[in-house]
Amino acid sequence: KRALEATNADALLDEIAERFYALIFMHVCRFKYSTTGAVQLKLDLSAYVQWTCAHVKDVSILGRFKALAGRANVLVVGDESLDSLVRDLTDGSEYIHELDMLVKLRLTALPSISKAK
Repeated sequence: KRALEATNADALLDEIAERFYALIFMHVCRFKYSTTGAVQLKLDLSAYVQWTCAHVKDVSILGRFKALAGRANVLVVGDESLDSLVRDLTDGSEYIHELDMLVKLRLTALPSISKAK
């Protein structure tokens, strides 16, 4: 970062974060999650959010990382709380398709988001 002008360094880090987000989401979607695995994923996502907060200037990218960490809660909550959480997360969310994909990654059989609305 010190070798670049501040503006260029910020743009580079923003671009890296944008691509990293896409890579993380693709990787996350390759697996099904038990509660234990989901908790580990939440810890990993929290670390990515911390890195993004420290290095990225673009607030929309930071918002995407934070939102993904929040949406990953659908992998951790019990079946009895899932519908309520999905409703809360879909209010005003522009990434409903990502939430739907995450719900389908649970190891238990669950309804899709379209049924939960």
